Amino acid sequence: MALGILLVAHDLGRHLVMPDTWVVALISAIVGGIAGSGLMMLWDWFKHETETARSDRAVLAAIEEDVATNLDVLRSQIEYLEQELGQVNERVADPGLRLPITELVPWTWELVRLRPPAAISDDPELLRSMSRVVGLTRQVNELARTHSNFKIMHRHLITEYPQELRALDETMLAPIGLLRDSVTGLGQSISRIAGTYRTTTLDV
Repeated sequence: MALGILLVAHDLGRHLVMPDTWVVALISAIVGGIAGSGLMMLWDWFKHETETARSDRAVLAAIEEDVATNLDVLRSQIEYLEQELGQVNERVADPGLRLPITELVPWTWELVRLRPPAAISDDPELLRSMSRVVGLTRQVNELARTHSNFKIMHRHLITEYPQELRALDETMLAPIGLLRDSVTGLGQSISRIAGTYRTTTLDV
């Protein structure tokens, strides 16, 4: 009789312990799943931030390159036109200045519009500055083409059409000077932003 009671008690105790073990196992599984999901989410976030930082740096580097190139072109355009104006005033023809005036390179505006870095898209004033630079670039390039076509049509224009050429050169110098100042300011803003990306963004 006593043996039977002990067996029943042992069996009952075994069944009472099992649910506690199952609950612990379930909780462990849930915690492990949550931790695993959290780690995956953290890794996905890290990859996204890293890829975004790389993309942003590439866009900023492209803009910096355009700034440097176009500033060189603008300086050469100003020098070209000032020399030409001096020769027009003296009515001295320099064959070298009959070459077409150099045009500005197109800006990476489409790239910026498709994938703008947050530091640019969150700055309305910088966006307006970039839009102004793009518009002035188109205007200056149109004037450069007009200038080149005029000189092709009038090969002896310096002695035969001094007033027309002087007016064209002076018309070009105004937007070129404005564009040079705008590009210089844009370059300073972009360099400042690029500097923060180089010092604060993640990379792998």
